[in-house]
Order: sequence, then C-alpha cells, then structure tokens
Amino acid sequence: MPDSGVAVPPVPDRCAQWHSEYLWVEVEEAWMSKWIKTILTVLVVGFCLYYLFSRPEAAASAVKTFFGAFDSIGRFFVELSR
Repeated sequence: MPDSGVAVPPVPDRCAQWHSEYLWVEVEEAWMSKWIKTILTVLVVGFCLYYLFSRPEAAASAVKTFFGAFDSIGRFFVELSR
C-alpha cells in the first residue's frame, strides 16, 4: 500500500472480518443486480420483437404514439415561451 502521509490506525481483527464479509455481500449483490438487469433487458427486447412481428400495425401505432408525446411536450413548451 503506498504511503499517503496520513496516519491510519490499525484495524482490529473483528472489524477486518466484518469488513470482508460486508464486501462479499456487496459483491454478491452487485452480481445479482447485474444478472437481474440482464434478464429484464432480454425479456423486454424479446417482448418488443414478438409484438413487432405478431402485430406490426399495432407496433407502428405504439411507436407513433410514443414519439407523438414528445411532439406534444415540445409544442407545450413553445407555447409556454410565447
């Protein structure tokens, strides 16, 4: 460990043990959250592809509605600024 010029008190053994257990829990939680995010992403993309191929007209309508909301928000702020 490089010397930073700051005096660090020694860590008691029980604190070091707790700290290492806490770090293990953090690593395990990070791995689990990454795993869950990956699964949810795959499910969302899979649903979008299924919806696109099973009902293309409805999918096109949903996309138009989604982007139409941004157009409405833009018009709102333009009118608000006048």
